[in-house]
Amino acid sequence: MINQTCAPALRRSCSILALVASLTLALPAGAFAQAEVQTFEIKAATTAQVLNEFARQSGTQIIFDHDIASQTVARSVSGRLTRQEALSLILAGSRLEIARQTADLIVLKVKGSPAKPEGAGADIHAPVDILEVVVTGTHITGAPATSPARSVSRGDIERSGYGQTGDLVRSLPETFSGGQNPGVLNNPVGSNINLFNASTVNLRGIGSDATLVLLNGHRMASEGPFGGVDISGIPLGAIQNVEIVTDGSSAVYGSDAVAGVVNFVLRKDFDGTEASVRLGDSTQGGGFSQSYSVLSGKTWSAGHALASAEFSRQDAIAFAQRDETAAAPAFNNIIQPYERKSVFIAAGQSLGDRLELSVDAYYNTSDTDQKSQSSFSATANRNGLKVTTWFLAPSARLLLRGDWTARLDTNYARARGSYTIVRSNGTRSMTAMQSVTQYAEVTASGTAFTLPTGAVKLAVGAGYRAEDFNRVSSTLVYPWRTDRNVSYAYGEVPVPVIAPSASRTGLNELLVNLSGRSETYDHFGSASTYKLGVRYVPLPGLAVRATQGTSFKAPLMNLVSSPPGASLYRATTVGGTGTGTVMFKNGGNPDLEPETSENWTFGMDWTSRRDRPLRISLTWFDIEYEDRVVQPVVPYTQALSNPDFAQFVTVNPTLAEQAEALAQAFTFNNNTNGLRYDPANVIALVENRNINAAGQHIYGLDMSVRKSFETGSGDIDLFLNATDLTIDQNTVPGAPTTSISGVLFGPPQGRVRAGATLSRETVTLTGTINHVSGASDTYVTPVEHIGSWTTFDLVLGYRPGWTGALREVEATLAVTNLFDRSPPYARGGGASTTGILFDSTNTTAVGRFISASLKKRF
Repeated sequence: MINQTCAPALRRSCSILALVASLTLALPAGAFAQAEVQTFEIKAATTAQVLNEFARQSGTQIIFDHDIASQTVARSVSGRLTRQEALSLILAGSRLEIARQTADLIVLKVKGSPAKPEGAGADIHAPVDILEVVVTGTHITGAPATSPARSVSRGDIERSGYGQTGDLVRSLPETFSGGQNPGVLNNPVGSNINLFNASTVNLRGIGSDATLVLLNGHRMASEGPFGGVDISGIPLGAIQNVEIVTDGSSAVYGSDAVAGVVNFVLRKDFDGTEASVRLGDSTQGGGFSQSYSVLSGKTWSAGHALASAEFSRQDAIAFAQRDETAAAPAFNNIIQPYERKSVFIAAGQSLGDRLELSVDAYYNTSDTDQKSQSSFSATANRNGLKVTTWFLAPSARLLLRGDWTARLDTNYARARGSYTIVRSNGTRSMTAMQSVTQYAEVTASGTAFTLPTGAVKLAVGAGYRAEDFNRVSSTLVYPWRTDRNVSYAYGEVPVPVIAPSASRTGLNELLVNLSGRSETYDHFGSASTYKLGVRYVPLPGLAVRATQGTSFKAPLMNLVSSPPGASLYRATTVGGTGTGTVMFKNGGNPDLEPETSENWTFGMDWTSRRDRPLRISLTWFDIEYEDRVVQPVVPYTQALSNPDFAQFVTVNPTLAEQAEALAQAFTFNNNTNGLRYDPANVIALVENRNINAAGQHIYGLDMSVRKSFETGSGDIDLFLNATDLTIDQNTVPGAPTTSISGVLFGPPQGRVRAGATLSRETVTLTGTINHVSGASDTYVTPVEHIGSWTTFDLVLGYRPGWTGALREVEATLAVTNLFDRSPPYARGGGASTTGILFDSTNTTAVGRFISASLKKRF
């Protein structure tokens, strides 16, 4: 809901911060003290299973060696205990002990480390998977998830064989590879092109600007004009896990979280130094890549420090090197050559028992030599792209009474991109863009009071965010700059309706979570959102969850600030008759309002009660996405002939209406081929600026299955992730509904990624099947079918266990598209660039790609 307001942003922010402080101080003293002990109900099982349940019930994140913990049995834990008392009971008789702990993190180690533990392939220095305690999607640490969420662990990353963060994300079935992503050679009309060779996260295929991307929980600045955050510079070797919430989350995080949230969590608890090199090449020629990285970290009783540096270089794959593009202008590249450097630094220190200070810093720069020529007769352009992104995020965490904590998070993020175009006709131009995001946020969370069913947690917070977008060009003299200020407040409260009890079949647990947020913008007013979540556990191991809520996305600053213009056409050019002319209003629109959505999810998570459990997750999702910003009259040649566009046409505009349109326009283009502008000859005025007009209905099903078991040949881990997706769209109100999924250049209706990992002593072997469903080629008449595409990847990892100077060496051989499958034929693939005969948004012509990496820990 949008409400107009004119109160000064700074005054609003100070008022909100004062309100949060007063709420925190007003809580009764008893509310703080009650959380020193809590109720635990954990049945006896393997130590690994009991630690899982302990982490969930205590709201604590734990890192431990799962293989070691699975070898012993822990006793049941029942009653009101402190966290330390419960953990002591669980670890008694196990081979694990506490290495370090904070208020919300416990790291366990094998007793007597650094000696190597027993067991096939066990290695205490190997990456360990963080427990699946979801911290993304809620302000309350360890709160049971009501939203659908998944975590890509460090182990999953290493078994994937990918060398770049963007490749890892694009492999996930919930994401779409089109839009602002490398290798996309054609885009549908009106889509957001990839100006800077970026990699972005596009959940559900509804736009990279509708997915909120976080790095260690911090917002990053968007790159370019279309709102996508470039993740290509995030060093893959420094990622601990990737947390993904596939549900609208504006009630928790504010603008942009319509499709969900992706949080890249980096490896803060890393001791030692790790150096790696990765080389790769395609077997069909071109695309040689190299990457070098160093990761070094140190942890101590009161803090940690980590630094990561990465350098990567990618060679081009030319159109002439692949059959699928051999008929296109040879000047183009399928893969653009680039060079990238990135650095990440994280540090934290506890000052006494109550105060923790931390800082995250990130820097990335890349240079790309891009070539483009849309047809053999078109001008050939060579673009020099340069991108620099960075952020600095200091934070402070204060332990208050009981389990209450207060956090102060600050952040300054900037992304700057420029491109210099050198054309074959000798002309040259330069354009540069910069986005800046900075904010300060205060959050207080803890136990507000206790019901007979359990503790009621509460999180309240407020903040202030400033955003700035600036664009300059050598070919356009216009103040293409805008800024906006945002103040916000939020709250979240999970209420235990039925206390956990493993002995109460059918009513094991019931939790209701309510969160709300209000953001006030100095441009368009305020946007208020909410989310209601329910988590019902009928029996141990089975959780049924549902959410319903609203989300929004603030209008892109590029669309608000871009120069307004006017154009003149002959009436016959735009679907009319006669000798008259038609004036179009186009360009930016400062009156744009937020895009809004209503989100529903319903799903279940099942974990069998075994040493090696079967995990199954199913989620139905439904998004009604309204007020999407579009240029409404597309194609413009049907402005007067298509009845759907009548609502944007003013017939026989008055002289005053024409004068107003011209007064607002920075540019005026006469496209009549010889006619002069004559107000008396203008028969229609067309509103074709960007406006809030389109609506989308996005719905489908996500499925995840995982199971591991032991055989005589080694341990086997099976996994499957699949998504079925439908997107129906009304471009303008009253227009027929069309499907933009399952068509050329659109998100596929089905994606599957499934495979198995065999681990035996020092060797791991992972095979993965990737499937993209078939589609309809709507860019040709009659419509043609595009076949499905299935590829197979193979990753071999080897840890020889050598001693001396070669100890802790690891080698990996990865083959992507092992059988060198070509992308399915799509005749309409050359819609905007002649001769491309496949769908480059969902498939690739790279072919088989082989990479080898070597890693050494010191």
